[in-house]
Amino acid sequence: MGQLYRQSDPGSITNQSTPHRIQLNHGMDELISLLRQASSASGRAEEQRLVTLALARFNAQPEAGRHYLSLFCDPQYPAEMRGMAGLLVKNLIKKTPATTNSQKMAVEEWTAAVVQVVTTPGEQPFVASTAATVLAVLMSRRPDLWPSCLLQLLHAVK
Repeated sequence: MGQLYRQSDPGSITNQSTPHRIQLNHGMDELISLLRQASSASGRAEEQRLVTLALARFNAQPEAGRHYLSLFCDPQYPAEMRGMAGLLVKNLIKKTPATTNSQKMAVEEWTAAVVQVVTTPGEQPFVASTAATVLAVLMSRRPDLWPSCLLQLLHAVK
């Protein structure tokens, strides 16, 4: 997470070694802003279209999934925003095949994070149900993780 990024155009961050360094949290700020715009654009087609385009640009960032997951797993954010981030995680996972070793390892890390959300006592129902959906999509990518995931879930309900 300590990598340095440069903003090359609005909504796009690229990995560069330049004097214009922006910490990765810039992407998180952008995501939060986009999700706020998405929730306030309800019923306004043109605003929704612009937010959709901005989210598509955001998805092109190498760290987009980590930003979605980080926001989704952080209880300091409103449940509606976390739920949207969770659905974006799910959609991104569905579109991205886990073919390389690093992608397969990311699925393991993401599974552990999502299990924590599912098993958090008192978690908002919408967030918990979204977490369960994300977990099912993750498990479809790595069926070999089901046994350990189920053990974690069973341990949490004891």
